[in-house]
Amino acid sequence: FPFIGNRDITTLNTPDLLIPVRAAEAKQIYEIASRLQQRISAVMRYAVQSGIIRYNPALDMAGALTTVKRQHRPALDLSRLPELLSRIGSYKGQPVTQLAVMLNLLVFIRSSELRYARWSEIDIDNAMWTIPAEREPLPGVKFSHRGSKMRTPHL
Repeated sequence: FPFIGNRDITTLNTPDLLIPVRAAEAKQIYEIASRLQQRISAVMRYAVQSGIIRYNPALDMAGALTTVKRQHRPALDLSRLPELLSRIGSYKGQPVTQLAVMLNLLVFIRSSELRYARWSEIDIDNAMWTIPAEREPLPGVKFSHRGSKMRTPHL
């Protein structure tokens, strides 16, 4: 944002910091506005910790954003199930995505439980998949330690 990007950080005050946040909010990109506020707060906090400024003007930005009520999507009406299955069948994206959605319709699990599934959890002979409460983390894979959200093993 040109208005604050070239200015000396010691001259910035709360109204100045709100300009880019309000610009994003005016465009109704509320998630971006929230992230901007977080980044600005982090930069200003770093400036205080580094002795560049004495007071963090971003602290007074709290509550400045409009809270947007989330819109929850209604459940799929049973009469539209054939349409859903048809659309899944004609999906042109990654085949693994199509297969994951189809598998999810059969086993009704959370997407993270499917994404982090391990072959060692699946007993092919007994047609049983046991999702553990915790998993061994995979090196370099964020959240791979998560198991069942219920925190108990389930079948």
